[in-house]
Amino acid sequence: MSSSIPLAESSGRVRSTGPFLSFLVVLALLAVLRSEVLFSPPYYDYAVGIWAEADYLARSNFDYLRLCFAEPHCLDPDGGPRSYMTSVIPTLLAIVMMISPGPKFTIFTYHMFVLACGSATSVMLFLLLRRNSSRSGAIWGTVAAIATPVLCVQLDMTSMEIPLVAASVASALAFQREAYVIAAILGLLAFFIKPAGICLTLAGGGVLVLLATLDRSKSPRIWAGIAAHAWAFIIEVFVIDIGGSLAAQVRASINWSMLWVWCPDWVVLCMTVSVIGLGLLISLCVQSFKEQPSALAPGLIRRLVLADPFLLFIIVATVGFVVASTRVSLVPRYLAVTVPFLFVLANAILQKTGERWKVPLWISLTIFHCLNWNGTFYPDLTTATEQATGVP
Repeated sequence: MSSSIPLAESSGRVRSTGPFLSFLVVLALLAVLRSEVLFSPPYYDYAVGIWAEADYLARSNFDYLRLCFAEPHCLDPDGGPRSYMTSVIPTLLAIVMMISPGPKFTIFTYHMFVLACGSATSVMLFLLLRRNSSRSGAIWGTVAAIATPVLCVQLDMTSMEIPLVAASVASALAFQREAYVIAAILGLLAFFIKPAGICLTLAGGGVLVLLATLDRSKSPRIWAGIAAHAWAFIIEVFVIDIGGSLAAQVRASINWSMLWVWCPDWVVLCMTVSVIGLGLLISLCVQSFKEQPSALAPGLIRRLVLADPFLLFIIVATVGFVVASTRVSLVPRYLAVTVPFLFVLANAILQKTGERWKVPLWISLTIFHCLNWNGTFYPDLTTATEQATGVP
């Protein structure tokens, strides 16, 4: 009897350290696979953006006032060091620059930081997919998601996309586990990496308000989550109000057809999830109409919210990220953050429509991504287009 206690403790210890060990293994694997880029300098779009701002902060001893009010924006006609006034990434990068023995060490450090965020994303996405899948299905789903070109190409970049993805998936995982206050904090972290993170706050707060209203819940956890999301939203709006007035007011025409040229696989994934999801929604509408013909809309909303608030959060956040990515211009790398969310939705749909096809589908998709690793099936891009979209 006494020997069972250490055994239980040992089992719990293994389970608690499992994600961390997985993180280390995936990080090592990514570092080996992408060793050729670990000392590659920043790509054009990032060199004139966050890296130029970080360099200015390091050289000026973090003179934010001068940067904010006396320096031009990087997108101004003559260029300038000011880039993202709401992001902590340039500041963190500037700190590394100041303590670094040289440029190569700074570049290597940030590359490893990006790969660490990619590794963390992989582990957390596996945990999310495991919710509606077998272990093998979750593993292959994670591999297929990370191998998606619009996402995996950012692992080679020294940008903010992968850190944003990691913070966003962490917020989603916390929301799925009903740790709503932590989800709000992680959503705020995502915002301070890149402003698009506000989509997580809006999605989480909105779903929790609906959940509390329709369920008439007295759960302190839900109300604490609502309060946390509300405070996060207030902070984000305040920061956007200040930072937005200092940003370059640039707008570009949106050519949606270019998405098919830049990332056709993302378009197919998004359209497939949308079409099948719409079919399931129509089926739910028919079922709600049969049960309550006179109250179709309220009954449908109640079903959607109470059946799976987490999936509703994922849907709202994904739509928000797509809309946010077109706020200034349509750049494929902005869509990288949607890839894990789309795979979570696809995983949930396959759970209802074709569980037995899940693993073969993820394996086939992974093989396709490997064959398309260098853009074999993509049309050639001009240099100007590459610089504008962050596609190497």
